Amino acid sequence: MSDKKLAGKVIVISGGPKGVGKAVAEEFARQGAKIVIAGRDEEAARKTIRIIRTYGSEASFVYTDLHDISCCSAPFDLAYNKYGRVDGFFNYAGVTYFSPLDKCDEKTFDDIMDINFKACFFCCQNAIKYMRMSGGGSIVITGSPHAWSGEVDRCTYACSKGALVTLVEHIAHHYSKEQIRCNLLT
Repeated sequence: MSDKKLAGKVIVISGGPKGVGKAVAEEFARQGAKIVIAGRDEEAARKTIRIIRTYGSEASFVYTDLHDISCCSAPFDLAYNKYGRVDGFFNYAGVTYFSPLDKCDEKTFDDIMDINFKACFFCCQNAIKYMRMSGGGSIVITGSPHAWSGEVDRCTYACSKGALVTLVEHIAHHYSKEQIRCNLLT
């Protein structure tokens, strides 16, 4: 029996090439998981994959532009087709811009909501589809304390993170009977 807690697990990470997503990918790999990194920065992802391989784990990269919802299925399709299952989804992808309520324009509003909420919603939809076929799994969504009020210059960001709170509660309540957990990381 392996002492690695995630041995044999397959985890998709959105926003995995850099920052917290990269650190999470590396830690999950250290624990034995196979990783699928979804993001736009292929060069950064390739560096992360090289590090992951030093832990004896496997990783793949899927170019994923979450402005295009049709891209949300690609990382999950690859994970299932290559590794035969999807056990986890860690959503780190997100954007934040200056967006006070009294000055935010529609383009900024749409970009923040499209990446932070809409893309996460459709990624979760794909995660659940494959987790059902894998006997369950775990979804972790990166939230923010902004969800409960936020800074004055981050109104849209705060709203997007508030929507994620509702999404997490919905998934956790309605999909637990299928052994699919969902948690918010703030």
